[in-house]
Amino acid sequence: MNHYKAENIIGALVLTLSDVIHNETQIKAPKNISAAGLTLVGHIPGISIHELSKGLGMSHPGTVRLVDRMVADGLVTRERSQTDGRAVALSLTPAGKEREQMILSSRRIALGKVMSVLTSDEHEALAQISEKLITAIVTDGEYALRVCRLCDSNACNGCPLEAELSGIATF
Repeated sequence: MNHYKAENIIGALVLTLSDVIHNETQIKAPKNISAAGLTLVGHIPGISIHELSKGLGMSHPGTVRLVDRMVADGLVTRERSQTDGRAVALSLTPAGKEREQMILSSRRIALGKVMSVLTSDEHEALAQISEKLITAIVTDGEYALRVCRLCDSNACNGCPLEAELSGIATF
């Protein structure tokens, strides 16, 4: 197989996986709520609206409206930052944590179905290759937020992007 064909197939696979993940997780989110937005608040408790907007690739006003909907649905709380009175710190409510787990479970099931065609050795090899590629691509916290927006932080012990995410200001 030549490299261009391999790159083309990998590109198609990545888009397909993205579609599968988005479709399966969004089903578990309430109407007009971003599954990625909810799980990112769960992934980084205390995240600011500014950082959430970066992680979701949304405008600040659009992110404020999303947060308003999540608060109205009882999924997220807003509190004043302890360190910056102008900033708001976001956290999941118990109902938000329950919904987050539903979203992450649907992601896990969808990926499990896709990965079930691989042997254990192939599974491990793909994980190692994926980690190598992710760490080569993601070099800053803002991009790490986008990559981890639907990650299950409990499943990723020793996260390859931990250093980049540690630079994100939480309040």
